[in-house]
Amino acid sequence: MGVLEQLGFLIAAEKKEGPTVALEFLGLEVNTADMVERKVVELKGLLQQWLDKKAIPRRELESLVGKLAHAAQVVQPGKTFMRKLFELQKGCRKPYRMVRLSQLIRSDLQWWALFMEDWNGIRIIKAGGGSVSQIHVWTDASGSYGCGGRSGQLRLQQSVSDNALAALLVFY
Repeated sequence: MGVLEQLGFLIAAEKKEGPTVALEFLGLEVNTADMVERKVVELKGLLQQWLDKKAIPRRELESLVGKLAHAAQVVQPGKTFMRKLFELQKGCRKPYRMVRLSQLIRSDLQWWALFMEDWNGIRIIKAGGGSVSQIHVWTDASGSYGCGGRSGQLRLQQSVSDNALAALLVFY
């Protein structure tokens, strides 16, 4: 601080924080890249309101899309569930026009409402009591059979269409 003052910078004492291991900046906790709890609560409330509506004004759509785009910085899979919202926003030019929420849009909003809190942060696999280095995951995919995986006693097998498999490859 002394160096900054010597260089002529004005320091606002009420805005000074630290030393700290977690700093909130624009709704994100800088050290862990987690969205702060009040933002999660706010977004979940908005999503629940939207899931009850059949149509909304374009301005409200723009507001929610902006908030979800911001959240998608730390809810990494969220970027996948933004595309239809962007297309809906682009398709409506008048700011006060009502925009119909299709079933596909509702599905994406439901994904956000269900998974935003659990996938909040850069890490996707959460270790239960141990470190991430103790988790071992094996996966494989085949164009004719689908994909599968195993972690400890947990096993997964899913047949997948070529289009869905291509979408998964693009995501990862």
